[in-house]
Amino acid sequence: MAAIVVAAYVSVLLAELAGDRSMVAMASLTARFRPLPVFCGAAPAYALKMLAAVLLAGAVSRLGHGTIAVVSCATWLITAWIVGRRDDERDHAGAFARLRHPSAVAFASIAFTEWGDPGQLTAALIAASSKAPLLVWGGATAALLTKSAAAMVLGVTVRRYVALARLRFAVAAFCVVNAALAVIRP
Repeated sequence: MAAIVVAAYVSVLLAELAGDRSMVAMASLTARFRPLPVFCGAAPAYALKMLAAVLLAGAVSRLGHGTIAVVSCATWLITAWIVGRRDDERDHAGAFARLRHPSAVAFASIAFTEWGDPGQLTAALIAASSKAPLLVWGGATAALLTKSAAAMVLGVTVRRYVALARLRFAVAAFCVVNAALAVIRP
């Protein structure tokens, strides 16, 4: 059983590090917001995506590229708008203010983008071949949290050296570029 968890962890971590944009998203969000709320939003999103990968591998692979592209694009654009706003422009009351909380932004930017990415496909294949989806889910989720922690260290480091206004612009620009990439390369 430990071999399945380790295999899932190593395989998914390597697949994710090979070119997944969520690592840069996590670094960007952590550069803009405090790390703990970002992590608290991203962790359940990563767990949800890996659970979907191991339990619904066939269904995720059958989603149309257009559907995935539209949802990803919209999520990246909303994230860009939320992150790019100055603090004095924000309405700090009501339900909409809670949706702009760093945890909600991190959750949405991870949960609603990049479905069917190499990490999910790797986890789905390991789960199908091992017939142990929950063990694979545990190892794959741990891999994503490891990747997330590394990205957050990068984000905190950047925040020390770059002015908040520049970070806000850079993170919003990153999100807009990802929105375009979601449509161009579904």
